[in-house]
Amino acid sequence: SPDMQIASARAHQASAAAGAADAARMPTLDASAGIRRERLAQYQDPTLQGDRYDTMRSLGATFNYTFDLWGGQRDAWEAALGQARAAQIDQQAAQLTLAADVARAYSNLGQAYIVHDLASEDLKRTQQLLSLSQRRLSSGIDSLYQYQQNQSLEASSQASLIDAEKNLQSAKIALAVLLGKGPDRGNEIARPNILQASAVALPSVLPAELLGRRPDLVAARWRVEAASKSIEAGKTTFY
Repeated sequence: SPDMQIASARAHQASAAAGAADAARMPTLDASAGIRRERLAQYQDPTLQGDRYDTMRSLGATFNYTFDLWGGQRDAWEAALGQARAAQIDQQAAQLTLAADVARAYSNLGQAYIVHDLASEDLKRTQQLLSLSQRRLSSGIDSLYQYQQNQSLEASSQASLIDAEKNLQSAKIALAVLLGKGPDRGNEIARPNILQASAVALPSVLPAELLGRRPDLVAARWRVEAASKSIEAGKTTFY
């Protein structure tokens, strides 16, 4: 699913940004070393006629630490951390949405099978009526008008069956796409068993805090916290 890949990439990007903000609060230590050997030219030392060599060795270290007197660096890190947590929640929300879409597509596939069965049975019934009407017409019992009506019913049943077959194939393809597979993958899926309404009914009482656990609301709270920390970090930079 492309949405899952996008959400995962954003989560990794936000985590990397949080790591960089945390690293900015830490002290740094740089070290360097070098050696250079050169031969002096004759014009630099005429008495030795260019036979003198000079060697230079260097060793250095630099330690740097910025004291976070007003807490701006910590606020910047907490803001980045909040954005990273919000991105992780978005990734979980994408997983939840994908799971719901798969369940919905699986249920639609089961319904498509039922509709296809009903259309097949209806076609058989209209074909039997048409055959009976033809025999009655040949015996002089029914009129041509009644026979033509049965023909119309049989043609309508055939069209309904064709539509049912198209919808069934579309349901298979939709489920295969959600699984990240090719269209032929849908033909390998066994016919679903439709659950009874009582098996999937919601409980009569739901706690109010359940609404606060929605991924989009949790991610929004993290983004609000991150924005407030960004404001604090901006204030310290201003001062």
